[in-house]
Amino acid sequence: MRAPVLIPGEGFGPSPYSPPPPTRSFGLVRVVVSVWLLGGVAFFAWKWIPARPAVPAAVSTKSSNVAISDEDLIRHMEAVDRMLAESTARIRRMESQIDRTILSLERSDQLVEVQQLKKSVAAAAGARKEVEMSRQEFALVLNSFRKENETK
Repeated sequence: MRAPVLIPGEGFGPSPYSPPPPTRSFGLVRVVVSVWLLGGVAFFAWKWIPARPAVPAAVSTKSSNVAISDEDLIRHMEAVDRMLAESTARIRRMESQIDRTILSLERSDQLVEVQQLKKSVAAAAGARKEVEMSRQEFALVLNSFRKENETK
């Protein structure tokens, strides 16, 4: 066998004896880019040029004839007051359940969970206080509204 002939000074690269690389056709790329640009132009034309002028809707100048009677309003306010009281009771039950869970977790040395539950207790206590304050303020408004309704 004969050893291949190496040309001194030449490096790796195309050989004068190898066929030239095929030229790339950019026809498909040109078609895709032109369709994309035409789509963008059509979108902006459709978005910025209105087809017809918008007709303003007729505005009703009549006021609503629906009125809530004072008795209905008082009943609704009493229902809201009951819901606030029930929410306060539920928050208290959750706090007591969390306290019992904290005791059992402390016995089993799960301190990370205990810290998370203590934060939850603090958040629940803050929420309970806010609900109770809202309920007290709501009760004041309800009582004053009842007195106004009785004097009429």
